[in-house]
Amino acid sequence: LSCSNASYSDDQQVSAYGRHATAAEALQLGIVDEVTDHSAVDAAVKFAQSVAGKSLDARRISTYPCPRSPDLAEIFEKAMKEVRRSARGAIAPVTCVQAVHASVTLPYAKGMERERELFSTLFTSGQAHALQYYFFAQRAVSRWSTPSGARWDTSKPRPVRKAAVIGLGTMGRGISVSLAQAGLSVVAVETQEKQLLEAKQAVSGMLERSAKRRGVPLADDKIKYNCSVQAVADVDLVIEAVFEDMALKKTIFQQLSGICKPGTLLCTNTSGLDIDELASQTQSPELVVGMHFFAPAHVMKLLEVVYGPRSSPEALATAMEMGKKMGKVSVAVGNCRGFVGNRMLKPYLEQAFFLLEEGATPEQVDQVLEEFGFAMGVFKVSDLSGLDVGWKVRKADGLVVPGSTGKSARIRGGSRYSPLGDLLCEQGRFGQKTGRGWYQYDKPGGRVAKPDPWLHRFLEEYRARHGLVARRIDHQEMLERCLYALINEGFQILQDGIAAGPEDIDVIYVLGYGWPRHRGGPMFYAGLVGLDKVLERLEHYHQVYPDVLGLKPCSLIRKLAASRADESLWLWCLKCAQQLALCSWGSSRFCDEVQMRVTKQRAQLRSFPDATARLERWGDAWITITGGFDCNTTRRLSYVLFLFLLDPGNVGMATSGAHKCPKSEKLDEAQALAKSCAGRPDFLPCDGLSICATHSHGKCFKLHWCCHLGWCHCKFVFACFNDQSGSIRLKTQRL
Repeated sequence: LSCSNASYSDDQQVSAYGRHATAAEALQLGIVDEVTDHSAVDAAVKFAQSVAGKSLDARRISTYPCPRSPDLAEIFEKAMKEVRRSARGAIAPVTCVQAVHASVTLPYAKGMERERELFSTLFTSGQAHALQYYFFAQRAVSRWSTPSGARWDTSKPRPVRKAAVIGLGTMGRGISVSLAQAGLSVVAVETQEKQLLEAKQAVSGMLERSAKRRGVPLADDKIKYNCSVQAVADVDLVIEAVFEDMALKKTIFQQLSGICKPGTLLCTNTSGLDIDELASQTQSPELVVGMHFFAPAHVMKLLEVVYGPRSSPEALATAMEMGKKMGKVSVAVGNCRGFVGNRMLKPYLEQAFFLLEEGATPEQVDQVLEEFGFAMGVFKVSDLSGLDVGWKVRKADGLVVPGSTGKSARIRGGSRYSPLGDLLCEQGRFGQKTGRGWYQYDKPGGRVAKPDPWLHRFLEEYRARHGLVARRIDHQEMLERCLYALINEGFQILQDGIAAGPEDIDVIYVLGYGWPRHRGGPMFYAGLVGLDKVLERLEHYHQVYPDVLGLKPCSLIRKLAASRADESLWLWCLKCAQQLALCSWGSSRFCDEVQMRVTKQRAQLRSFPDATARLERWGDAWITITGGFDCNTTRRLSYVLFLFLLDPGNVGMATSGAHKCPKSEKLDEAQALAKSCAGRPDFLPCDGLSICATHSHGKCFKLHWCCHLGWCHCKFVFACFNDQSGSIRLKTQRL
């Protein structure tokens, strides 16, 4: 990194934050020599001719003097403080500042050596593996499967050309914008005339700003507004987006069932209500699915697609495809209270409340979570979304008991309960919308959270009233109790078959709930910490707080920790159990169907009658998995093993038919092999999952078909092929 022509702050901005520089800015910073508005080829030829025959030694970066500012130490101290604050625990931006510092303070050769050391540290770090894992996990979730046997590659979506949105509140407006930007004709229905006019104005503004930002034509003409539900009679898909009231939603679904044409897909934007109960109100329950958008719906990338036991594979495939058209990352999940994201959020919030009861403040808990990597702590998020939202849900569940005193005020159904949120709502403190919540704000609608002395006094009075003695709680306990309770619920969700795999949960939490990307996701993080440690801490806290069910370790995490599987192998076993099976799961739970045993030398996975799998630890370099696997399964298996057992940055891959020449030393032979394999039924086209991250050395190559069919001097060579017995053999060989 050279600071000769660019200021230190510019260099740090570009390197630490990945900020893009315009061509004009790059010229000003000395990154490029010339910018042209005409033919770049002509300008390049002219520029090359102007320096032809001249010595270019003076242009070598290594010969440039690097001016040192007299206040260099202060500049870097300030930069490091700023980067640490904004990086929220990510080590790569901090390392970039260290590299810039080395380029300024050391001779060129030593500066480059220091940069190589820093890069090597990053390359092998847990955060690098977490980011690599998440990259592939986000792509894996589109290959969905359900316990009934429905799958992404066997379920065909219906064509959708015209869609409707019922209810034009905050969510309905964002959904309408997303549908219009995807090119669909949209019927937007709002029965309240005043709200309809407000929504029309708001949606038009959102579309105009988006079109200007993206440089695309305005899609305002795609939306037709109406105040009658009858207007949806001829649409292909309806998304109901009224507020969370089961009785109201039931009424709407009854109406839609009688109004819509046969075959219309009926979707609900509920964040946690029972999909099956809504489906029972229609004549075609197989056409009902949930589409849980996240606010703001036209911005947030996540979409939870919720299927019930009666939802057809075709309906699920259509909803998943619609999410893709809208630019969302769609994750298929089963039906339960809160689905995946909000169900896991409940024990997380409970622990935050309990920590306040025991002596912490909202600022302390939020600080710990933000230092871990969350953009906002739990209490700031609560203020942003509105405390009254959760209050309404708790009221509907019968948890809010006004005026209750004594021990009963903190017990619900035999389990510990904190009424703190209810008490604040009774005071009219709903968060940012009222200017008061867990924090105070300058005015209603304010965004800058400030500690509130009133709240601190309120907590002290609350503890005194309930006989609670405040104690000093260290940061580690705050972090463990919040995160491990959430992770424990994630394992329970896997055990219940609500999520098909750990990567589904991780993608949901990174995209929808602010989990830091460099931590991979809650399930990946559990593996990184070590399941035995997570289990030990959960058991400890449950022993201290036996009346908190969220801290009781679920049976799946106990089984996995007892197996002593390493942090990557247990994830692989979960994936195999759910994606490599060729038979129906039926309605059995995850743990009823899968038994696994992992020892030091061998891991066994036995799950299904006509597809058994045996994994032998790769000390002898060979892994054999037997079973009647098809080509699609071969591709998924190669991806799974690539992702979880090898180093994703140093892998070359070859699939069926290519193993005859896995390490040819001639590029033309490898290319000829690729051409001969193209079109063969047992040769799988590359879908972007097979990569090598070391193309820059100039000796690796990549074709459109599966990558690295010839030779590669990377750390590993990986081959995957079907032998005559129909089994899959995988070989890893360290070069």
